Amino acid sequence: MNLRSVCRRPLRRSRETSRPTRLSVHPRRLALEPLEDRRLLADFPLVPSGAAVSYHLPTVGDDPVAWTASDFDDSAWTDTMIVDGAGLVITEIDAGDTDWVEIQNVSDQAITTLDWFVVLNDATSANINDVNPVVWSLPAEVAAGNVRYTTDDDGDANYLGADIVWEADHGWAMIVDGGGNVVDFVVWGYTEAEIGLFDVSTDDFSNITLGDQWSGESAAMPLESWRDQNDGDDIGSPTHTGSHSYDSTTGTLTVQGGGSDIFGLADHFYYVHQPLIGDGEIITRVNSVENTSGWAKAGVMI
Repeated sequence: MNLRSVCRRPLRRSRETSRPTRLSVHPRRLALEPLEDRRLLADFPLVPSGAAVSYHLPTVGDDPVAWTASDFDDSAWTDTMIVDGAGLVITEIDAGDTDWVEIQNVSDQAITTLDWFVVLNDATSANINDVNPVVWSLPAEVAAGNVRYTTDDDGDANYLGADIVWEADHGWAMIVDGGGNVVDFVVWGYTEAEIGLFDVSTDDFSNITLGDQWSGESAAMPLESWRDQNDGDDIGSPTHTGSHSYDSTTGTLTVQGGGSDIFGLADHFYYVHQPLIGDGEIITRVNSVENTSGWAKAGVMI
């Protein structure tokens, strides 16, 4: 960070003196003072690399003039960030027939990633602490804006070297630095209680946890994944075999089924389904039902 990146107004000489001025650096403001040796320091680091800095996120109704004033009390600014630790994030994940994970350096500077790696969940048994035995080792440096990915497609140049065992409704990926610290973490389908018990180990590090860096539930299962990967079964051995298809251009799921009815002790229908771990909901709209019988029906079942 340098002076020109944080100044909001051009520097000017003091009205009280015609001498040049000197900059006195404060974490959130710049002050002008007389300069005895008649030099102007115009370009130098305001915050040392890697130092912790406090920051303020303006909210609706904030008066920017108030919190930039020299006498503003910033003791309540408790949120902090490490300058060198930000920037490398997981940007996209696909848990389909071919699984892959994408990361990107979203900062404007190169990030040193020597001995960094990405760890993936083995979701076979829906245990949040099961880890894929193969980790994705990152290069020594990731350039500003650079996008990288790995996949379980063995014909791809970025093949992980093993199958990525995720499920559409649960899994996670995590970036870990060379000291065993979590840089970024993306999780879906696991409950808050399960995430609270997160404790995994790799060949290089044991007991990697999230500490107090996470609270709440994981991401919900992506709707697009449910549409593309749902299973279908005939229930009750109906005479007519059922089927389903999804049209991504219209966002329509079409289900065809047969059977006598869903009633009493002899249910006959075609069931399109996915497993659900923990709490969840399904919101959909039945556009139409063909009038094949007075008892024909379609709907949502959990």
